[in-house]
Amino acid sequence: MLKLNINLIEQTTNSMEPNENINMLRDSVQRGLQYLVQLSNIPEEELFKICLEFWHFISHDCLMKTRGSSMY
Repeated sequence: MLKLNINLIEQTTNSMEPNENINMLRDSVQRGLQYLVQLSNIPEEELFKICLEFWHFISHDCLMKTRGSSMY
C-alpha cells in the first residue's frame, strides 16, 4: 500500500494545510513504517526479502527526490 501510493501521500501531506485528516494520514504512514521495521527483524527469509525490496524502493525514491530538488 505505501509503495503504490507514496507519491499521492507525499502530494497530499505537502500541499494541504495541516488538519486532522492530514495528521491521521501522517500517523498511519509512520505506523506502517514502524510495522515494516518490526517485520524486518523476523528471521524469515522471504519476509525479509519483501521488506528489503520496500526499503530499497523508499530509499531510492528519497534519494532521487532529494537530488532532483537540489538541482533547482
